[in-house]
Amino acid sequence: MYLVFDLRLVYLVAIIWVNLIVVLNFNNYSIMWIFLVICFVSLLFKKDYFIEILLIIILLIGSSLFIFLRLKTLDQAVTQDLFLTKSSVKIVAITQSDVQERKNRNPYTDQSYWEVLAKSKSLSEEENTWNASLPIILTFSQEPSGLTYGASVEVVGQIAASYRDDKAFLVRVEEASIAQHPSYFYSEINRFRENFSQVAKSVNHSAAGLIPGLVSGDTRLQSDEFTEAMRKTGLTHLTAVSGGNIAILLAVFIWFFKALTLRRKSVFSFSLLLLIVFLFLVRFEPSAMRATVMGLIGIWSLTFGGPRTSFGALNFSIIFLLLIDPFLATNWGFMLSVAATAGLILLAPQIQKLWVAHLPKTPKFLILLITMTLSAQLVTYPLIGFMVGEISLISLAANALAMPTVAWVTVFGFLTLISATVSPPLSIVFIYLALPAAIWIEFVANSLAKLPFAQISFSSVTFFALITAVSAVVGYRHRNLIRISLLEERK
Repeated sequence: MYLVFDLRLVYLVAIIWVNLIVVLNFNNYSIMWIFLVICFVSLLFKKDYFIEILLIIILLIGSSLFIFLRLKTLDQAVTQDLFLTKSSVKIVAITQSDVQERKNRNPYTDQSYWEVLAKSKSLSEEENTWNASLPIILTFSQEPSGLTYGASVEVVGQIAASYRDDKAFLVRVEEASIAQHPSYFYSEINRFRENFSQVAKSVNHSAAGLIPGLVSGDTRLQSDEFTEAMRKTGLTHLTAVSGGNIAILLAVFIWFFKALTLRRKSVFSFSLLLLIVFLFLVRFEPSAMRATVMGLIGIWSLTFGGPRTSFGALNFSIIFLLLIDPFLATNWGFMLSVAATAGLILLAPQIQKLWVAHLPKTPKFLILLITMTLSAQLVTYPLIGFMVGEISLISLAANALAMPTVAWVTVFGFLTLISATVSPPLSIVFIYLALPAAIWIEFVANSLAKLPFAQISFSSVTFFALITAVSAVVGYRHRNLIRISLLEERK
């Protein structure tokens, strides 16, 4: 029964995701009506699928209605007119990131600029005002002072097309003022992160700057050279607060609470609290949200019983998050997180079986390391190539070398993050415990990035088509070996 439930969720995920991508990119709801017609026709011929089809209809209408309510006051026609007229607009927004300097990445000039992610509350142009809750990018020609995460800001500037698919538009800010400082809660979150950054900065080693990046996604202390080395070796995902961070911390939380002989419900409650705190500390990164939902489903199943399939938890988390924030449908970080997790769940066990069958004497820890790295890389390669038009030829080796130390940095880095505010002297101990593993990751990135042909460029469309064709041929030829058990039969 549980496997059938997983299979139903696959259809739901595909339909909702495709519908949201079309709506967000083309402002067109026609595909929703096509899906609805197909569903209603299916009801006439497949009575035994009544519950599944009815659920698809409800979620399809619900997700479309949600995005319609977000976009109805400021549709593409309005933003296009504002793009063309280049008139100044006034926007009230809430910041959702730290101020980040972007060097030589301004899509409109050759100069560096400062960038802040935000969510708009209202937009005014002459006598017209729109209430629009949309994810946007604020860009400044000079570094804004006093602008922190969670602040309400009023800006005046010109809007332009966003270079990110998951952001509605970009604002080239001419004037800015803080309307309201962050609430006490967000101020405390900012204080924890800033204290963590200061502790890392006090360590006289460049690798210390990697620790805040790996734990909380704060990459401000990383040098441009190291950031480039991470990109060339395919290790950038380590500083994106991936699901791996959540999984590592969750495992440590559960082990610690069980060591205290706490009851299952108490373990669930404390783990839930710590996961929520961590989610706020990393500022709701898409991959962290996906991993948190999956982690909570896993803890709930272990505590109270119920389905325990990871694939079902993944599908449920996708549907849940897309309904909460439809813009995640076009967020590359979310896509890569989902793809990597699906690879770990579906491909890793099959690769492990093949490896054991052909090389049975390989140590178990090495098999686990290789299969996990390979499965995630195989699935994300096409997406990365399509997204940036280049891939790292050494990312598999770099990840295999770096991954064994990630858990060490994550655990002691998280303890540093908490103790940096609660007990500063103790934080020095924890960060020096995390430092050796960070030094190793830095060494791997810097060393492998120097190799010739570490990164190659290509036509992203051609590469994506080639990967799809090769995957289809390999999948068909070895279908009996890699057949996914979820699709074997319906009972």
